[in-house]
Amino acid sequence: DITSADIIRALDDYRINKQKESFKKAKTAISKCFDYGITMTYCDDNPAKKISLEQLFRGIKTKNYAYLKTIDEVIELKKRVINSTSITPPLRRLFLFQLYTATRPSEARLAQWQEIDLQTGVWTIPEHKMKMEVEHTVTLSSPILKMIKELDTHPHSKEDYIFKNSRNDKEYSENAINTMLKRLGYAKEELAPHGLRGTFSTILNDKLDEPGLSSDIVEACLAHSIGNRTARS
Repeated sequence: DITSADIIRALDDYRINKQKESFKKAKTAISKCFDYGITMTYCDDNPAKKISLEQLFRGIKTKNYAYLKTIDEVIELKKRVINSTSITPPLRRLFLFQLYTATRPSEARLAQWQEIDLQTGVWTIPEHKMKMEVEHTVTLSSPILKMIKELDTHPHSKEDYIFKNSRNDKEYSENAINTMLKRLGYAKEELAPHGLRGTFSTILNDKLDEPGLSSDIVEACLAHSIGNRTARS
């Protein structure tokens, strides 16, 4: 039988070279194969799910991404996105979804219809898509929920990605938002797609004196473990 140790050995080059995201993608693909095997009764266990990325890659420094630091800068960014004629409507919707939910780029662009509850307005991201490998729920704001409901009027299956590239009807690439930001005049030293989470953290942590807001709530919104030393993932 294949064990967790076997999978780790097979992917060990990624660990040695500190390629955590590549390790995660390969692990996710392997995990899906085992899930299929369990469904088809070919096997009884999924050893890939027992592998903790946080344990394997403990001690590796987290990269900080360029981010905006004020609400005025966010307002300006949103204006540029909405008013730009070079951005397609699907890409614009994807960006706004990522901005409003403060999720990682991959989580937003790979969001599927089956993860969204239109009745409660809650988006449940499964653990295999999360960096910390823990299921994460996001309560969608009114503008985003309205946008999703409008998209729901178009034919789709529950497995479909919500945001598809209008050119090929597939999910957007990792570089789609980054390319969009460059077209809007943002250099990589000014803003990175992942940096939107840093913006969310910075702005809300400056408002901790407001009722009902705490640093733990901000960290929970970002799907961080409470006590995580990384201020901006």
